[in-house]
Amino acid sequence: MENPEKAQNDQVARIIWAVHILSFLTTGNKGHESDTELQHANTTEEEFEDLEVDTSTEHATLLTTSNESVRKKFLDCVAQLFSSRKGWYGVTAAALREREDFVEIDIARNDRWEKKTRWDQEALSLCKHLEEYLSAVSERDESFEKLESDCEEDAITYSRERVDRWIETLRSTLKSKMHCLRSQHCEECSPAIKHWNCLADFLRQVDQGGVNNAKLRSTIVYQAYRLINSDQTPQIEQLMQDNFTVSVSSKICNCLRFIARPITDCRLLLSIAEREQQFQQIKISLITSDQISKLDSTYCVRIEDAFSQLGLGKPLKFRGYDLTKSFGKEFENVCKKASREPFSLHAEMQLISYYDESKVSPPTFQYFGCSKKTCLLCETFLSSLPMPINTRGRHGICYPAWGLPCLKSAKAIITAKTMERSLVLRIKSILQVLESGIKPRFLNPVAQSSIVSGLSKMTLDARKQQDQILTTLKAQSEIQRRDFSLK
Repeated sequence: MENPEKAQNDQVARIIWAVHILSFLTTGNKGHESDTELQHANTTEEEFEDLEVDTSTEHATLLTTSNESVRKKFLDCVAQLFSSRKGWYGVTAAALREREDFVEIDIARNDRWEKKTRWDQEALSLCKHLEEYLSAVSERDESFEKLESDCEEDAITYSRERVDRWIETLRSTLKSKMHCLRSQHCEECSPAIKHWNCLADFLRQVDQGGVNNAKLRSTIVYQAYRLINSDQTPQIEQLMQDNFTVSVSSKICNCLRFIARPITDCRLLLSIAEREQQFQQIKISLITSDQISKLDSTYCVRIEDAFSQLGLGKPLKFRGYDLTKSFGKEFENVCKKASREPFSLHAEMQLISYYDESKVSPPTFQYFGCSKKTCLLCETFLSSLPMPINTRGRHGICYPAWGLPCLKSAKAIITAKTMERSLVLRIKSILQVLESGIKPRFLNPVAQSSIVSGLSKMTLDARKQQDQILTTLKAQSEIQRRDFSLK
């Protein structure tokens, strides 16, 4: 009878082999040292985020469909709010556990919350203020204004690294034209110019070394929020188009959205809590998993052996392309490194590991909110679960420094086998492309989105109006039914 532990180790090894082969075929990366990989992941994600576009229409459509879409948006917004930094280390994921009289939100972060640091303490403070902020939405008494201010100020302080970077990006994009904006639509854009000049005055106060004044930072964030979340927003966009090229105008508007994001997130969460009462009583937990992914040294094999055990036949050698020569030695090196330097888990995998290890109830909603689109491997794992978990989408990058959670439950065997099959199929499809003589490129990464739509509040209002119309129609129908029965 096969040893269960050995069977599990075999499975883990095959997945790690497949991950490294797939990563090489899709990106051509070499020298996958752990630290280098984390830096690569960080850089790649930053490049994608710089290419982000406004996804207002997409999110607006989501919010007008169902309560399920609103719950997804709530989780995405929470995850985004707790993503304090740009790049790999700040990526977060959130899960939902609904109870009878309150809702639990579990949040994991790639860096496992950096215990005993100021980031951890600031995150706990934000948890507390956000819980109080949402719980007060139904009453809106005298204390609400202070709760709102505390929560939003906490959010700005917590995400100051990200905010400061976007302020500097905006300043460098505007350069000398900060105060020299003109518009062909003078009457329409006159108020917008006034509001813009107010922001420009604040931007000029920023030293070359960055924003070193918390009050100035908050002022800029609130002013950016007013520009992109008010009746003046169309005029601001028109003003940008009248003074800059299309690409620069788009970049400036995106900078404003990123700068305003802490306020946008807080107020969108508040709007959802007003509409969905279960989100007025929430309990936020910052969870972490100490699990690491490591390859047993006995599985440090040649690429030919890995291909054979994965059912891929022999490494490709076709039209002058020799995979053994181009990646064979490197594959052996990365296997040795994987046995010496374990990989930590991405935030999505930390959540999976946490629910598998602990005695807490599992999520009641098969969706993880994420501050960024999920990587290829996390998406493949989540979709391989017996009850698949969805996210906001994937960006298509296969990170070789990806940590595989060591699950102990029965579903782990099914999930691991399904994931292995999926990865092998992807590798086979790339090898077929290589045989045709086409340059290998399996998945073109898509731009990640970490902007919450400025139209989301409008769509929530539209939903509320729709509900009121439905209530009125039902009442009218009931009156007609009664009148008919009396006759």
